[in-house]
Amino acid sequence: MNRTKILRKFIRTRMALAETMQKIMDLNRTRKLTSTMPVVGKQEELAEELKILNATAEIQNKVMKRYEAQLNRDQQRA
Repeated sequence: MNRTKILRKFIRTRMALAETMQKIMDLNRTRKLTSTMPVVGKQEELAEELKILNATAEIQNKVMKRYEAQLNRDQQRA
């Protein structure tokens, strides 16, 4: 694959991962605030959303590492 295309995909994935991490941090902040309030079902909903975001971040991290490895291989060949 073309180095420029891989680099572009790497940057997009890194940006998506940063966005996902920000959502996770915001969600954790919300969970912390709602833990003191008696909101029925809200904690379970937030926990489920956090679980999905964590899985998404893990996948994005793996993809980013794969692109990084491809870029390093291509650089060593050149």
